[in-house]
Amino acid sequence: MELRPNSKPQEDFFAASEYEVLYGGAAGGGKSFALVVDPMRYVGYSKFTGIIFRRTYPELEGSILPLMYDLYPQAGGVYRETRKEWRFPSGATIRLGYMEHREDWRSYQGHEYAYQGYDELTNFLEEQYTMLAAWNRSKQEGVPGYRRCASNPGGVGHAWVKARFVDVCKPIHDGPERFSPEAKIHWQPMRSGPTFWSVDTKTGQRTSRKFIPARVFDNSDLLRINPNYLGQLLELPEEKRKALIEGDWDVYEGQFFSKWRRDIHGIQHYQRMPRYPVLGGLDYGMETVLEVAYMDYEGNLVFFLENYTKQESPQARANRIADALIEKDLKRLPIVYDTNMDISLEYYTGGNKTPSETFREVFQTRMGPDAPLMRVVSKKSSDKKDYRVITNEAFRSSIDWEYGPDGKIIKKPKLYVVARNCPMLMKSIPELVYDPDSAEGLDFIKDGSVFDHPFDAAKMVLMDLRVGREAAKPLTWEQRFAKQSTAVGWEVGMG
Repeated sequence: MELRPNSKPQEDFFAASEYEVLYGGAAGGGKSFALVVDPMRYVGYSKFTGIIFRRTYPELEGSILPLMYDLYPQAGGVYRETRKEWRFPSGATIRLGYMEHREDWRSYQGHEYAYQGYDELTNFLEEQYTMLAAWNRSKQEGVPGYRRCASNPGGVGHAWVKARFVDVCKPIHDGPERFSPEAKIHWQPMRSGPTFWSVDTKTGQRTSRKFIPARVFDNSDLLRINPNYLGQLLELPEEKRKALIEGDWDVYEGQFFSKWRRDIHGIQHYQRMPRYPVLGGLDYGMETVLEVAYMDYEGNLVFFLENYTKQESPQARANRIADALIEKDLKRLPIVYDTNMDISLEYYTGGNKTPSETFREVFQTRMGPDAPLMRVVSKKSSDKKDYRVITNEAFRSSIDWEYGPDGKIIKKPKLYVVARNCPMLMKSIPELVYDPDSAEGLDFIKDGSVFDHPFDAAKMVLMDLRVGREAAKPLTWEQRFAKQSTAVGWEVGMG
């Protein structure tokens, strides 16, 4: 039986030697086909075992199983439905697996498979992928243990998949743009970037990882056989179209802040005037983030400074923030912080001080009269709405924008981020995913896989600087700034 790749990206996928590979990032790249074909190279080995996962069994029946029926009998494969397993003449087997519920991965622990394939990886929870790596082992000499995945952007696992593959294996341009006569648009061919090596901190073992981007334009067979497919994709809503056609991992279906655009909200330059109000938001925890923004005369909020620390003592975190503030000449900067900073750390450190007390002491020692002015955030609401819901709605309103008929922006957002200065905030916002269980869809998923600390710091600034001060209307901007300039802490050093 002769099988050939239908595109250059698919050829690269079959030739990849890395332990983990993610293939795709857009619709129509031949992802499921690649996952089904890849293990066929080893079905002549008697001890070879493989498994291909989808999140639910109906998804297996709709995508993976039909491809197997087309291909595996040509290699002598016979499907045993009760075991959901293909057996080949050599004795090799390839199974079907699914993990609809969070803990379903436990049903597969202890079962050794040389090949583990995951179709639509972003539909899986992170633990459903990482916890089964321990049983990715080969019983056959000459056959490696390896993992292959395919996915479009979006889904409950979007954030962790993007962090694990896309962010660390950034694809690069593969030549100039090309024109698609079917879509009547130009598109940029991409190819995989350098291999990423992860190192186990306990054992020192190194494992390799790669992301291979593929798009519908790469799959000439699909476009030839299904000439209307591309037109169907072009008619989708923007966020789904950008994810499925362009493979854009910053815009996807299920994204909580769907109007966020790196090229619109991310800016390279800023100009902060002396009378602009400036405020910092501090989210404290295992990962601590300070986000600092100013509000200009037109009410635009611009985040221009970020300080990120992880797994350091409260003293070390405070010193790092002091370093950043001194460098930027930010004197008497008002900082709002969450209520958890007023909880004693005695259980963790044996000390009797709260993080906020420690920070104040460090700031006073390092900066004296120029130390930041810290206060706990207020979560009171006049309409008794949940604080998270209020802040989410306010943030969504601040980043909203609209295109006019001529393709130009007619409604500009009111929130911007200096991309080079605030990389964690730029990363955090587009990765937040709708929580289907939240009331009226007004919250995003909150678990260990969600990197929301920069957003949590930024939203405190937003609520205080922009939303909180809207209640001061009908004061003019001149009146407001005249009032603020006499208040302690509003005029800070320029840097």
